[in-house]
Amino acid sequence: MIVASSGRRRCPRRRSLAPNEGTTRMTSQASRGAAKLVLKLEDWPTTWQELWHTGLRPGELLGKRPYAAKLSDITIRNARRGFGAWLHVLLEESSVDLNALPSDSMTPANVRQFFGALRSRGNTDNTLVTRLYDIQCALRIMQPDISFPWLTSPGGVSIRQQLQPEPKRKDAVRSAELLHWGYTLIEAAPQRRSADLRLTQYRNGLLIVLFTYLAPRLRSMALLRISKHLEVSDTSYRIVLRREDNKTKRERIDYLVPDDLAPLLAHYLQVIRPALLGDARHDWLWVNANGTRFGQRGIEGMIWRGSEIHLGRKVGPHQFRHALATTAAEKLPDFPALAARILATSPRVVAEHYNRSQDQLAIEAFQEHMREERGGLLNGLAAPLRMPPAVAAVPRNSARLRRCQGVLPLFDTKLV
Repeated sequence: MIVASSGRRRCPRRRSLAPNEGTTRMTSQASRGAAKLVLKLEDWPTTWQELWHTGLRPGELLGKRPYAAKLSDITIRNARRGFGAWLHVLLEESSVDLNALPSDSMTPANVRQFFGALRSRGNTDNTLVTRLYDIQCALRIMQPDISFPWLTSPGGVSIRQQLQPEPKRKDAVRSAELLHWGYTLIEAAPQRRSADLRLTQYRNGLLIVLFTYLAPRLRSMALLRISKHLEVSDTSYRIVLRREDNKTKRERIDYLVPDDLAPLLAHYLQVIRPALLGDARHDWLWVNANGTRFGQRGIEGMIWRGSEIHLGRKVGPHQFRHALATTAAEKLPDFPALAARILATSPRVVAEHYNRSQDQLAIEAFQEHMREERGGLLNGLAAPLRMPPAVAAVPRNSARLRRCQGVLPLFDTKLV
C-alpha cells in the first residue's frame, strides 16, 4: 500500500550540469584524480572552442549536414573528454601551438607522446584505443573536412587489432537476479516511511523489471515520452521507438509490454507518476520526486548504486542486455536468434533466421520463461504482491492529489 501524505516536502530542483561543465562524478579517489587530467572545454584555446561549438550547431554547414548531427550525446561527450585529455598532455609537454588549428597538433610525435603519457598512468589498452577514437571524432567535429585514418589504423591496420586489448571483464548477472531485484523493490515500496521514497522506489522497481524483460538501451528508456512512444489500448501497452530514437537507426523497435507487467505500468501512469509530477507539466515518462524529468544520468546512477546494495556488485544498464542474451542462449536454445530479435542488434541475423510471426513466437517464449522465473522467485519475497482492497478514486488534480489522505492501491486505480 502506498500512502499519499498531505505535507510531503518537494525535493529542491537539482542544478543540472551544462554539457561542458566538467566530467561526471566518480567514486574513487583515483578516478577523481584522473578527472583532473582532462582539460575542460572552457579552458581550450578560444579558436578551438569556437570550432567545437560551430561543429555542434544544428542545420546545414556549407550546404552539408554537420558530422556531429549523426552522433549521440554520449559520443559527443566522450569526444570532448578525449580531446581534453589529449590537450592536457600536449600542454604539459609544451608541444602544442595554441594559435594553430586543432589538426596541426595531430602529428605522429605528439601521438607517441600521448600514448606514453597514458601508459605511464597505468591506462589499459582498452582506454588507449578508446581515447584515440574519441580524439579522431573530436577532430571531425571541429574540422569535418579533415580526417586522420592513420590515427586509429596506423599502417592500414586497426589499432585495436594491433594492441589486441583484453575484453573488459564483467561479473555475470542472470535475468532472474535482476527480476528478483525489481520485484523486491516494488513489493517493499509501501513500507518506506517517506512518501517520496515510496513513490521513487516503485518507479525504480518498475524500471528494473522493464529493463529485465525488454532490455532497451539506456538512452532509449530515458527519452520515452507518453505522447510519442507509448501506445495504450484497453488491455495492453506498447513502447514504440522510431529509427531516430534508437542507436542503430536501422529499424523501428516495437516492445509489447508483457501482460503481467501491464498492471504495474498502469499503476505507475495513473497513481505514481501524477504524485511525482505534482504541479509540473510535461510528458516525460520517468519523473523525479520534484517533478522534473528522471533522465539518463539519473537512471544510470540509480542502477549502479542499487545493484551494489541489492546484488552485492555494481551492474550497469547495458548488462541487462548481456543478461538477456545469456538467458536466451542457456534457457531457450530452440530460438538461436532470440537475443538479436529482442535487442534489435543485428537485422542481418534476424533476416536469416526469422520472419515476423516467428519473431513473436520467440519473444513470447522468452517472456514465458521470465514468468516461470518470477513464479519461483516470488516464493522468496517477504510478502508477495497482492491485489489491495478497493478504495475511492484518486482526484486527477495534482494539488488535490497531494492532499489526498488514505491508502492508494497498488493496482487498477482509476483517475476521475
